Amino acid sequence: MKRVAVHVLTVCIATTAFAGNVMINPGFEEGEDFDGWGDWNSHLNSRIVKHEELAHTGKQCLELNIDLPDQNYGGMVQNIWEREGITWGDTIEVSCWVRTERLINQEAYLLLEFIDDDWISSGRYESEHVTGTRQWTKLTTRGTIPGKIAEPYLNKVHVSLTIVGKKSTGRIYFDSVQASKENE
Repeated sequence: MKRVAVHVLTVCIATTAFAGNVMINPGFEEGEDFDGWGDWNSHLNSRIVKHEELAHTGKQCLELNIDLPDQNYGGMVQNIWEREGITWGDTIEVSCWVRTERLINQEAYLLLEFIDDDWISSGRYESEHVTGTRQWTKLTTRGTIPGKIAEPYLNKVHVSLTIVGKKSTGRIYFDSVQASKENE
């Protein structure tokens, strides 16, 4: 009698799974204002653009510009700390879509930052910086929140749509912001 041995080879591919989006109003579609978002420079010129052909998804997107020549930074921010259970030691991935038109002396990027009660940063993760003219481009960055022993007073996990530049020209649009924690 012949014996036939059958070997089954299982190939495992390691992938990282992330939970759902924890951002509020990620596509700037809700309300007439920046529901869920706050700015971190009072001289920032921000507006919701209601133009279905311009938006990456949906019917609206965010346009950011700095309107005073002596200002060189600004952004829209959202604190996602403890949202959907986000806490110490979690790995967070954030992404958004950005479009730029004739951006001179100015850059746009996505920022993930961990901040304590005294506004001291214990982790700063930036995406690629975008300049010039680009069609919709996806920006992504990822970081791990420090442990509770290392940062007991951590209370902010900021996702920031950021622009920097002085005496700049051009237009910057953001849309479809995503933030999620890595599943364990």
